[in-house]
Amino acid sequence: MRQRIFWTIFIVCFGWVLLGLWASFVFFTNYYEKQILLHLQQNSHYIEIGLKQQGISYLSHINTAYRVSLIDSHGKVVYDNLALKEALDNHAERIEFKESMQNGVAQSYRYSQSMQQEMLYHAVKIMLEKRLIESSVSLETSSNFSRNLDSTPNAKNLQPYILRIASPHKNMPSLLYDTLPYMSLILLACLTVSFMLARSIANFIIAPLNALNLENPLGLKSYKELSPLLHKIDEQNRLIDSQIKQLQADKETFNAITQNMKDGFLLLDSKGSVLSFNKSSMKFFGNLHEGMNIATLDTQYKKWFNLAMQGEKLTEIIHKNDRTYQVIIESVLNSTKAQNFENLDSYPNGWVQGVGVQNCKILESNTIAHHVERSKITNTESKSKFSYIIQDNDTESSDFNPNFTANQSKENTTKITPIGVALLLHDITEKAQREQLRREFSANVSHELKTPLTSILAVLEMLQNNIIKQEDIPKFLCNIHKEARHLMALIEDIIILNELDNDYTFTPYPLSMRNLCEITLSMFKDSIQQKGLSCAIQGDDFLVMGEQRLLLVMLSHLCENAIKYNKDKGSIEIILDATHKTLHIKDSGIGIPEMYHERVFERFFCVDKSHSSMINGTGLGLSIVKHVAHLHHAKINLNSTPNIGTSISLCFS
Repeated sequence: MRQRIFWTIFIVCFGWVLLGLWASFVFFTNYYEKQILLHLQQNSHYIEIGLKQQGISYLSHINTAYRVSLIDSHGKVVYDNLALKEALDNHAERIEFKESMQNGVAQSYRYSQSMQQEMLYHAVKIMLEKRLIESSVSLETSSNFSRNLDSTPNAKNLQPYILRIASPHKNMPSLLYDTLPYMSLILLACLTVSFMLARSIANFIIAPLNALNLENPLGLKSYKELSPLLHKIDEQNRLIDSQIKQLQADKETFNAITQNMKDGFLLLDSKGSVLSFNKSSMKFFGNLHEGMNIATLDTQYKKWFNLAMQGEKLTEIIHKNDRTYQVIIESVLNSTKAQNFENLDSYPNGWVQGVGVQNCKILESNTIAHHVERSKITNTESKSKFSYIIQDNDTESSDFNPNFTANQSKENTTKITPIGVALLLHDITEKAQREQLRREFSANVSHELKTPLTSILAVLEMLQNNIIKQEDIPKFLCNIHKEARHLMALIEDIIILNELDNDYTFTPYPLSMRNLCEITLSMFKDSIQQKGLSCAIQGDDFLVMGEQRLLLVMLSHLCENAIKYNKDKGSIEIILDATHKTLHIKDSGIGIPEMYHERVFERFFCVDKSHSSMINGTGLGLSIVKHVAHLHHAKINLNSTPNIGTSISLCFS
């Protein structure tokens, strides 16, 4: 700031000095030229009077420093006091001659070949008797000359002549060149004075600002103009103090929460150094301390860190020390918006539901303050202390998948550079073991179900052999057929689930969603007519990349539920949203209570067992829907109200 003030004052002062010198120089140059022209005009007037009274002989008697020339109307020089008239060229083309012949008077500034210098000319047209010129040339006697002068001029004898008076004169560049040494001294003196003055004024202006105490800005009284700024600084100081206290409180809250978390938590800065960790994280990483770079522990950790710093969100399953961990890695963004771990709400109950990092700011002491939105605390006292901590839910999820991958969709398109990385470590050993048992059960139960089917076939053979009484045959046949279909449906569902659980892969093809819906409805045409339901497919068609068999299985389960749990003469609406690639299936059925919305996707879960016993179903339909949707990168949204209806939406990415 001091430099800017100094140079501003210096340039302004020196500029005004230069402008003043130049204006003075131009003024005096013009004044000098006007004075010379005035003298030339006065002398030409006196000489004109002398010529008319005494003739050309008058010119030889005058004593002047100016060049005096008399030129006839043809441009011939009749007289010149500084040059021989015989050596001079015809002046008919001289600018001052031509203008004076036309206008009576003329002035010009040009280079004279005869004088070899710049001359300022003043020419005037005069009328003289030719005898006054010729008398002097023929050297008549003085008596005749006097007699001729006394005679009255005859207008017929008057001839036009040009009386020209010239003075040596230098133009402005020449004068400037001649005075350059003196001008240089003056400019140097002005430069020195401007420098001294600018430095003194700049120091005078800056001195009070340098003495400003930012802790007490209102103590500065020198400049009233700065009063609004000083009040703003004082207000900001109070705000910063308040924010620092809040950050310290948030940090203490954050530490209290993370240290009591059952799951591990690790926070890294932009270089990979540890900023914060809890005791649970040491079970996975070993001994940790602040400032340690985790890249030195394992190359896998370095890979996680680099991907997170690029903005990717990772979820990986790691087996270590006979334990199974789900590691969630996400970048921490310096944003005014809370950057939450996405999709952690879909994890099994009983886990840490997610940690949100809000207004994350790294302090100079390499500490970080966060606001933890939700976490699981095992310490009872800590649970009661922090009211915003979600309580542990011991209800076990039936849909846990250890190969779950976090949704990579980017809801916030704003480009923000990560300032760190946060890692969550979930110990999922027990759940992984239970899930393994569940998968084994799904693989074995299909074979176990063949036993009752064999019995059913045996009974059918007995019926065919007339072993059963004739009056009981229709009843046995109806029940056996019903159970057989139910068991076969169950086997098919279990087989499909088993395929999906074992990293099922397929080659996706573009498929028409409207065509899939039409095929599905045609499969249930009889059931729809039997219940008197109205079905309609609305909206614009769109394509999805997937496997037709799995998509038809998914849609058949959704439509089957919409039919089974619907009211007689109810309605089913299938709405296609091509803009958002979303499928909506709505029914007017019995609905699902809100408390069961999350659990209906669990395997073998029934909302109302007494009602479900009257409706044939395997209990695996929505679980298959969830797996197929996940395999096709589709999001499921369930909205249902008891006695009003259910709406299930599938949004394909």
